[in-house]
Amino acid sequence: MTTALTYRLPDACWRLEISAQVVAELRRHVQTSRASHESVGQLYARDVTGECVRLECSTLLKPRLASWARVTFDTSQANQERARLFKEGWHCVGIWHTHPEPMPSPSPDDRQLAREHALAARGYLDGLVFAILGNGPLPQSLRVWIDDGTELRMTKQIANSPKPSRQA
Repeated sequence: MTTALTYRLPDACWRLEISAQVVAELRRHVQTSRASHESVGQLYARDVTGECVRLECSTLLKPRLASWARVTFDTSQANQERARLFKEGWHCVGIWHTHPEPMPSPSPDDRQLAREHALAARGYLDGLVFAILGNGPLPQSLRVWIDDGTELRMTKQIANSPKPSRQA
């Protein structure tokens, strides 16, 4: 059974919850063999103003290039998706991708990608969610960082509390 996962930056007054639906969707893209290619997509929330930012939608982007240890995507395609989903009430708050290792950490290319997208989102978001899913057991293999345009900071998974009330 897939459950929601909750993360927090050590000094933050807000938390990030990844819904069970999004966790299940990400899990479908785990790299299970040397023949598996990395996958990449975006993460969306309806409300980015509360004490809990709840990721309830994830997408899969068509890669420009995908191999066992690298993936790139077309930024214009990602922007078109963001614009389309924004019209439906979704806010893009991050990017996810897979790694062929149990406990993933960002490569130099990953760090550059997170920084570029965090800087592009300044004025709209205080930080960009950057998630990497490894091929180890969940929840340990899902690592989540926040890039505020100056620093990429790793979040800490916390025990899930009762589901936050939905805001109207």
